[in-house]
Amino acid sequence: MSDTPAPELDPPPRRPDNQGSRPSGSRRPTFRAAGRTGDFFDRLQAHYRECRRKDADVEADVRIVLVGGDSDGAEFDRGTARVKNVSPTGALLADVKLSKGAYPAAEFRLELTMRSGGYQGIGFRATPVRFVTAERGIGVKFDEIFIARDAEGGGQTKGAVEGEGAASESAGEQSKD
Repeated sequence: MSDTPAPELDPPPRRPDNQGSRPSGSRRPTFRAAGRTGDFFDRLQAHYRECRRKDADVEADVRIVLVGGDSDGAEFDRGTARVKNVSPTGALLADVKLSKGAYPAAEFRLELTMRSGGYQGIGFRATPVRFVTAERGIGVKFDEIFIARDAEGGGQTKGAVEGEGAASESAGEQSKD
């Protein structure tokens, strides 16, 4: 080791906008490379989804069920919808047609049973996450997946697979059938 002191170094020059000493173009190649990946682009969008959705065109029966209070589990309305796109965690329902023509002002969830294509009899209990007025639809996050006993999807189940946030009591009751 040498006893000579280390030379003093000047601090790196600062940019006038006070954003650090990095040269102006040094982040650009990284940003361009990251921007080419699908996941990065998804995160830049205003509405980020956990999973990519696939286009679908499946008819479904819809039940609106109230949540909480004295009316917990009470049916508010029923109707039909078209599952426009779907992912492992949610779906977009379009062309929703309800007999009352309105959603409740209270907290609610949806129960939908698909009735066309290879999806006939598959049902979901779901929480609404957004309204899509241009599609006359609603975006939902799946809470529970079930299989309807009859092909018409009367809401009864043979068994259930719980999702994130699903009520374990309802799954326990259904598995007794």
